[in-house]
Amino acid sequence: MAGNEVVEGSGGAIYWSPLASKPTFLASVMFQNNTPGDLASAPTKIRWTASNIAVKSGDSFPGEIIVTLEDDYGRPAALETAATIVLKVTPTSGNPGTLSRETVILKGGQGCFGANCSGPRAADDSSKPSIRSIPNSTFLLYTETELSWRTYEGLERKVTLSTPAVSLFVSPCVEGQTLGSDICNDCGAGQFQPNIPDSSTVCQDCGPGYYSPTPRSTQCFPCPAGSISFAVGFAECLPCTGNNVPNHNSTECNLCATNARKNRTTLLDCDCNKGYFSYESDVNRVGN
Repeated sequence: MAGNEVVEGSGGAIYWSPLASKPTFLASVMFQNNTPGDLASAPTKIRWTASNIAVKSGDSFPGEIIVTLEDDYGRPAALETAATIVLKVTPTSGNPGTLSRETVILKGGQGCFGANCSGPRAADDSSKPSIRSIPNSTFLLYTETELSWRTYEGLERKVTLSTPAVSLFVSPCVEGQTLGSDICNDCGAGQFQPNIPDSSTVCQDCGPGYYSPTPRSTQCFPCPAGSISFAVGFAECLPCTGNNVPNHNSTECNLCATNARKNRTTLLDCDCNKGYFSYESDVNRVGN
């Protein structure tokens, strides 16, 4: 059963009806180099890319959660009609909460949940769900779908498929903060935190060459021209003084070479003095 190519029918290199028993021999040995082409078999499982989510009440779920209906070969399944994938929640603490925009219509084998869905999935088969609940509520979040199709033998097949559950936490805090014992704490200057926090979220230090000037920052900024930060956690960058200019990473100041001077406009370059020239760019800069 190796080297087969499907040209018509339900798809897959070798298709076994879900109503029939499957061979017990080793598939990795017996099913090699088969070519299903653009065809696929009936759906038998559902997968998604979700991980634990923290969100503000009423905000769309962040990121991009891809949901895929697959056949027995791990390929996007063939659907006779559009499939409806439904997000569901089970409260584990707090009040029940209300989901909105919780369905995705799959016209192919794949769809998307989340604020950042893009590409062809962002048209008819994507959704930007949200949940309304009191802060500090926790839920189990999963998807479920009910499917039916007719087998090659003409028998109707129905199945309910669901994904493994992940944690959904309704946070009382915002980006730039962490969550303590029911208290929101601002990240300090020199730090950043880009996500809605849960209890495991921590502030991160800005790396060398970057800074954040105020508390509750969601990002770090490159040092301004002519300045550096040589370690983590800088709230402001240090200017390169005298005839020094920053290296390309803005992590240290380098002295302009002999017979070169700092460009007072860019604060980044060394220009040759009058009557001198350089064969190479940056040869007049000492260091990196």
